[in-house]
Amino acid sequence: MSTGTRRVRPAPATAVLACLGTSLATVLATFPITACAPVKSGATRAATRDEQGLTRAGAATGLELLRWYVPNDPARRREGIERVVAEGLATRVACDLDSNGFTLLRADAARLGAALGALGESASARSTLLGQPNGWTDLVTAQVAADTVLFVAGRPRKADDSVMSLAIRGWCFPTVDSALARVELRLSQDAARVTKVTVDPSEVRVRSADLPSGRAAFELGPEDALILLETPILPPESDDGDGPATVLPQTLASVLLDGRPFPNRSTVLVVLPALADILPPSNPATPPEPPSTEPPAAEPAAVTPAEIPAEPTAPPSAPTGQSDHAP
Repeated sequence: MSTGTRRVRPAPATAVLACLGTSLATVLATFPITACAPVKSGATRAATRDEQGLTRAGAATGLELLRWYVPNDPARRREGIERVVAEGLATRVACDLDSNGFTLLRADAARLGAALGALGESASARSTLLGQPNGWTDLVTAQVAADTVLFVAGRPRKADDSVMSLAIRGWCFPTVDSALARVELRLSQDAARVTKVTVDPSEVRVRSADLPSGRAAFELGPEDALILLETPILPPESDDGDGPATVLPQTLASVLLDGRPFPNRSTVLVVLPALADILPPSNPATPPEPPSTEPPAAEPAAVTPAEIPAEPTAPPSAPTGQSDHAP
């Protein structure tokens, strides 16, 4: 005889309802089941591009990040930057990030497709909704091995085993006649692994440190777009000099944007504000008139026909050719 545990199959829902004296139709009528909307895959979605430019889906108030992957061709990218500026598609933005190998452009969001097309064709674009991140949010990260020589703030520097990152934070706020978005960028360095462990709760370990010339702040309007890409560095032309050509160290922009995530491609970052929810109406309604403080005028009293005075009658006119005076 088996001494194992016997499994009890649960009774069907209809049988349980029958014991309770309730039919399934009554339950469905009392608690109707509605169809649920499909859950979206998150804040990241693919963006398509047509002949008129980039097609963006409607976003809530906040910031949107677009990643554009161009061929890693410094000569072509330099020509594209010069063309974008010459044709008025964008203007250069000077900031401290220039010394770390970044080029920043302020473009018109309506002509963003033409500006990105001039920088290089991309097989795909990736759009991410950032919202209004009050804390630092990493855009790109890259791990650097120890003793790697990098150009930091225009000077060669030997890096430790660490993780370099470019982070963003920002928020939107209304103005008198429009709305703006505050965007801040930060370059930081974080240790790749913990080298010191302490049990002292009063000691705070700094997990990330700002890099020299690694901060920038901007204000974007409803029609602005901020383009961030690596400054193209062309290799020196071959000459008849003796000795091998010297390879220049990488910049922070090259470490963070080149070959990530696709080899032989350079990432172009575009920050777009969404301010439609806080903009004032284009045709504001006429404000209502303030209530009058004067007392209402008294209505005229009703007048009966007997009280209406008779109109005076004109005297009869004299016959033609006769005078009113006696002879």
